[in-house]
Amino acid sequence: AIDVYRRIVGATDETAARTMVDELGLASAIYEGAEQPWQALSRLQVERYRSDFASGDGLRSVVYHHAIDLLRDQAASKMAIAVATSSQTEDADRVTEEIGISHLLDVLVGRDQVINGKPDPEIYLKTAELLHVSPDEVIVVEDSATGLESAVRAGMRCIAIASAFSGDGLRGQTLLHQECCV
Repeated sequence: AIDVYRRIVGATDETAARTMVDELGLASAIYEGAEQPWQALSRLQVERYRSDFASGDGLRSVVYHHAIDLLRDQAASKMAIAVATSSQTEDADRVTEEIGISHLLDVLVGRDQVINGKPDPEIYLKTAELLHVSPDEVIVVEDSATGLESAVRAGMRCIAIASAFSGDGLRGQTLLHQECCV
């Protein structure tokens, strides 16, 4: 499951759940009648995330402090700052508030605000539009190969910062020179 997740990190909840169900053969194990197996898995994942990781110390324990420092530096230099996430806006709002960065953001765009999720460029194009900037004025900091593809397809420059889950995918991608991946 971890290997599959590492390949799809950054994808929409639906894409991730469908891939997990298909590749791990979970359909019969989680079939609940009214929901498709991918919907049941997605619901279970959201419930687990919200109960175990989505608030308080659980969230703060996984914060990348260097990323927070980068946001603070950019805000201090009066750069516009946005988050374009595959998470739902409500979840992203809660997380940014909990980790103390919501006041640094000019715009937050969640998956529910666009029709097509990453790797489609729509979410980044919408974010640029809300910031009133052109895509070539944007530098995206991404943590997944899926998000990186989305940013590149939107015509934006990108820096990739790997996590424990996204490193393999970022090292395997060919859209961005590896010197731009840390």
